[in-house]
Amino acid sequence: MNIMKNKLIILFSVISAILLGFNSCEKSYITGGIQDVNQNSKITTYAYLQSKPAFDTLVKCIDAAGLKDAINASETTFFATTNYTILTYLGKRSVYVQNHFNQNGKFGLDSLLYYLANNVKGTRDSLKMYLFSQKLTYSVLTTTGKFYKSGFAKDSAIVSYETTIDEKLGYNSNYSTYPKVIYFAHLNKPYPLSDANPSSDIPSDVGDRVLCASTGINTSNGVVHVLSPSHSLFFNRYK
Repeated sequence: MNIMKNKLIILFSVISAILLGFNSCEKSYITGGIQDVNQNSKITTYAYLQSKPAFDTLVKCIDAAGLKDAINASETTFFATTNYTILTYLGKRSVYVQNHFNQNGKFGLDSLLYYLANNVKGTRDSLKMYLFSQKLTYSVLTTTGKFYKSGFAKDSAIVSYETTIDEKLGYNSNYSTYPKVIYFAHLNKPYPLSDANPSSDIPSDVGDRVLCASTGINTSNGVVHVLSPSHSLFFNRYK
């Protein structure tokens, strides 16, 4: 009985730690994302991720994929995913496995790390969809959005910097200045991006848009934007 009680206490502690890390990322839906975007400018992108509990699982994925050096390359942008994002993916991937292969099957973190380490079905390469070889700062991004080539071969994403009137994202009618947020969009069908067809108008059956929860985090080698915890790793694209 005591053994079972101890196990429950340990499990509760782990879940609490995950939720604390998740909540710390979830709060920042404002321009800049954090109070001082330069407070991590003396450490690398990898070191920044390693220092935050919300990215514990992401760091394991980066290590398994052998992408530490790529993440730390000069003048890069990395769209970071939280532990919750990866947990969501594993849950949905398990349902996919159960529906298509084995009704009792599970796709856990050990399976994902194995896929990443061995690049099974290009999983390691797919993780590079979040990595860009240029600094995507506020001064570069536009309201309409632009296509940017990612580290994943033949892949690109649309990144935009948009004003918002959503009060949950910092809008207040008492102020004349509108808050701005960054969106990361990935297409599954062609889309004629233009001022007349901005990123904000991408239909849900054409692509997926993800709000960045924290943005403009400067590191010694690049910039980090943190994707909303509602995002699911790889946009739920299973291989």
